[in-house]
Amino acid sequence: QTWLSTPSIFVFDCSNAGVLVNQQQRDEDLIILAACSQGEILPQSPELPADVFTSCLTTPIKMALRWFCTRKSPLLQIDQELIDKIPGQLNNRKS
Repeated sequence: QTWLSTPSIFVFDCSNAGVLVNQQQRDEDLIILAACSQGEILPQSPELPADVFTSCLTTPIKMALRWFCTRKSPLLQIDQELIDKIPGQLNNRKS
């Protein structure tokens, strides 16, 4: 870990992520974000990306809309293709 500067942020977007958190708790210069606790399995859906937790961190608006679409609300029908066409770039905060 000498090539990492401190503090470092780790995102564990996997089932049973709590095991990794428990192993890293010794280091006080780490910020750890885990998708679930030890012994938990992440839900999977073909309508959502495999890395739901990471997607919520990187594209929160798109993920909120995708999650909403999976709930089949009769109030608002949004097509998945429309969500993908939302303008903006991840590396440009002004977009």
